Amino acid sequence: MERYEDPDRIYKYQYSSVNRSLVDRLLKYWWRFAIKLIPAKASANLVSIVGNLGSWFATALLCGLVVGPIDVAAKRSPWLFGLAALSLAFYHSLDAMDGIQARRTGSSGPLGEFVDHWFDSFNIFLVPLGLFMAFPVLPSAWLFIALLACIFADWTNLREVKMTNQLHFGPISSEEAMIALLLAYVSMWLVGYDFWALPLPGLGVPPIYIAMVITIGGSFATGMRSFLVGRMAWSREILAELLTLAPIAVWALIAEKTFGRGALLVGGLLMGLSGSRFIGDLLRSRLVGLAAPLWYPDLLVMDLLLLASILVPGLPAWVRVAAVGLFFAVLAYGLLGQFARTLSLVRERLGIGLFGPVRKQKLDTPPRRR
Repeated sequence: MERYEDPDRIYKYQYSSVNRSLVDRLLKYWWRFAIKLIPAKASANLVSIVGNLGSWFATALLCGLVVGPIDVAAKRSPWLFGLAALSLAFYHSLDAMDGIQARRTGSSGPLGEFVDHWFDSFNIFLVPLGLFMAFPVLPSAWLFIALLACIFADWTNLREVKMTNQLHFGPISSEEAMIALLLAYVSMWLVGYDFWALPLPGLGVPPIYIAMVITIGGSFATGMRSFLVGRMAWSREILAELLTLAPIAVWALIAEKTFGRGALLVGGLLMGLSGSRFIGDLLRSRLVGLAAPLWYPDLLVMDLLLLASILVPGLPAWVRVAAVGLFFAVLAYGLLGQFARTLSLVRERLGIGLFGPVRKQKLDTPPRRR
């Protein structure tokens, strides 16, 4: 049974954004054109979901799940990085236009914000995961530092939104970061993979090192800004999340010695999906008033099982595979249940389904605030 901290919060929905993004001043002209390509009555949530396919495809491509290891395939087919850039541009465009479409169709509300940010919680880790897996030259530990920094930024930003009902985009924000990544992928197509993967004369390190350091530093700085806005009031929650996610990184770094970089990919997915579980409940707390738990007993148990599978000597390989498979099953069950219960709650309270109204709002329910 889920517990409410504010049962009527769904009826008091408020949201606004403060956007000082530099690139938005140019991209708005593209969005004004591109929105005309979307049917006028199309569901904004459908736009969100379809857009995410671009990010997932780019990640699968860069992680070697489509054409094999990208560090090998890209040397003979550098245009693959151009394809990754195009896929991410598709995601970024539709991610911006789902809000425009919601206002266009008069369907702005808590469900739309939940769907948008719930799916974005996956992209928060999928994008850096794809970048890392494309370059084996990067130190393994950097992947988990980058994922923790990105999850930290998303988590604290959403905490700030819950506190202020405003989403802030500074002059240098996630918008600028995405454009910089797209330009980097285009340059990998034009100048070749080796330029980014091999040490530059005089620099001593590959340029991809610099790109990853900027990714980590920018994400951490973004998260710290929101953390300080909240006067560090969320320290206990952040510590709980860190203690839940850190064992996955430990497992992956140990497992890499036996299973290779595939263990890093698996660990990155487990860490990212676990982070999405935290983000999803934070969204539900802000939008529909459900209390977000501090600890997840099922995730903590799976942390212990995962570590035991790699640390206990003499275990057969199938036990280690089973531990990973069970962890993914627990995450899938938790995330899909989280999504389905939220849809059911909004449908019951507001009469709104995933792709549109399903019935008139009950007359005895409090009025919605826009």
